[in-house]
Amino acid sequence: MSAKKTAFFTLLTLAGFLIFPQTSRCQDAISAFISSSTEDLSLKLYDNQIQFLNNKTYRMAPIQGLQLRAQNNEFGSDKNEVSLRVTPANPWEIRNTNRFFRSYKAALAFEKDLMLKEVLLIRYELILSMLYEQEMKELREEVIKNINGQVTIFERQNGSSFFDAKDYVDLKLEYMQEQTDLEESEFELIQKFDEIRKQDPKMVYNSSEWTYNLVIPVEDLSEIVDSLISADLYTTTTSFYKEKISMANYDYKLEKNNFNIGFVQPEFNPYRTEGENPIGISFGVSIPLFNPNKGDMAEKKLERIEAESELAVETKLAENEVSRLNNTLKNLIHRYDNIQKKLDAFSIDETFETVGALNSSNPLIFLKFNEQILKLKKLQAEVKYEVFYNYVYLLAQSDLLHQPPLTNFLSKNLRK
Repeated sequence: MSAKKTAFFTLLTLAGFLIFPQTSRCQDAISAFISSSTEDLSLKLYDNQIQFLNNKTYRMAPIQGLQLRAQNNEFGSDKNEVSLRVTPANPWEIRNTNRFFRSYKAALAFEKDLMLKEVLLIRYELILSMLYEQEMKELREEVIKNINGQVTIFERQNGSSFFDAKDYVDLKLEYMQEQTDLEESEFELIQKFDEIRKQDPKMVYNSSEWTYNLVIPVEDLSEIVDSLISADLYTTTTSFYKEKISMANYDYKLEKNNFNIGFVQPEFNPYRTEGENPIGISFGVSIPLFNPNKGDMAEKKLERIEAESELAVETKLAENEVSRLNNTLKNLIHRYDNIQKKLDAFSIDETFETVGALNSSNPLIFLKFNEQILKLKKLQAEVKYEVFYNYVYLLAQSDLLHQPPLTNFLSKNLRK
């Protein structure tokens, strides 16, 4: 392992202790939901198979078979010869069988890690959906409050020169639409949390635990991503396909060495002439001039070629996808920053002083101004969701999301 990779995972270990404290300490809901992914039922299959292989039940016996033999050299007489033929196992077959299943176990461990990555992706998607719907719900409540304020002012101005019947009706219709959207957000939150409960039945819903207040700020993501992407990437994916190549190699050697190497045969003949030892031994060695497993060997050779091609293809696809996601993420962060600058520009003191002056003659102006800010915040919430979505997929494609110790990559503690 390189010094850079060692340093990276040391930092992750420290972050893991910060983010996943002992059960006696308080844990936030997001970190708890991520940490419980290791208990997902889809991972149990791999655990069971690995446990089975840990028992080494695949080990071959040193003796392939025993054969009790009897021979009568003079037909009809009682002069019988008895022997026991022992067929030893092929030592090359034993060695390659052991190697094959050790490689199989290693491949299962990497495949389990890849499955854990898929489990984590599902959970992160649910978390991001919860955060987004929670923020949209709060923004829609603000919009409704703003519209209510405008409606109240209109109703007080009924009969004055400021009253506009068309604007009043439009506000009422907008209020109904926002109420519908708010109900949809509340329903989506319930649905998303039901999905979270399916993943982890122990989860308890508390809206205060599913907010962006617990999440690393978008402004810090660029620095975080640059530090993470500098580590070794695609380690699990490449290791998995390398093990598949090793398995194919050992499988090929198994077929190549799958032949009977010969026998050892102790013999007993009590009717030998006086002075001759009644106990003897014979042996035979097989000389495989033509291997009968040529077809199976060719099949295993093709599997090895396929595994080598998969390694090259998957590595190249991962590299391309990481590059694409990284560029997309940077563009989204830039867009988010631009929206934030616009919001900051609307919040300067001079603007509010001007609005305050106008508000004295027409109280609707401030609410109209706030209405536009809320629309911009809704757009920012949508962009923020896309930022975190691409961030999580970038970590997954880089094979960083599932690396031990399991880390909450959304936590503010990630920078500490």
